[in-house]
Amino acid sequence: MLHPVFRGIKTPSWAGGEVDVPLVDCHSLEELMQTQYDYDAFTTGYIVVRPDGEYLDQIPRFSSRKSRDAIRQIRQDGGDLLMHAVLIDLDRTPHDPWHTPVEAKRWVDDLFDVMPEAVIYATTRGIRVVFKLRRLVSVENYHKIAKAAMRYVSHAVTAVGAPVVMDDTCQEWDRLARLPYVQRDGRSTGDGAALRMPRMWSGWFPG
Repeated sequence: MLHPVFRGIKTPSWAGGEVDVPLVDCHSLEELMQTQYDYDAFTTGYIVVRPDGEYLDQIPRFSSRKSRDAIRQIRQDGGDLLMHAVLIDLDRTPHDPWHTPVEAKRWVDDLFDVMPEAVIYATTRGIRVVFKLRRLVSVENYHKIAKAAMRYVSHAVTAVGAPVVMDDTCQEWDRLARLPYVQRDGRSTGDGAALRMPRMWSGWFPG
């Protein structure tokens, strides 16, 4: 299943009627999590399924505010916009950069020990947890799955005592998340990512 890669967060969303909306390339989550990008790269949890059941390898950006007609059009044509991942942000408290990469790595490792089914990596001011869903979910029902994932992550944070808090906007299906290995403000984020990834990423689903 193929997820989009956006250059920054300002890519315009497709409303459904435009013919000049930019398309971006899509890749597997496994590839996105391990690729070193030479720009500030972001992804999201949705994918686009074609009428024949295959996944589009180039798609526009979608948003809950602007893309209702676009999603309706895709479904009328026999395809769908579906959620395949939950991307959770944990903000450091206070919301300042990690003191050292070693500090960030310690909490990434501790959280991975209790959530081995997730990809987990450090951000400049926190930690990102990525769940690949074992079942595709409609954008309309995504908030239920996201909230279940957020509860699970909150329990893990409490269990290990990590100094982070949940970003509640993670339940929004159209939210973008920065990938682990990018160029941000002219500097590579790779050295501080401390990424942990399952050897066999089979996925997660509540229940």
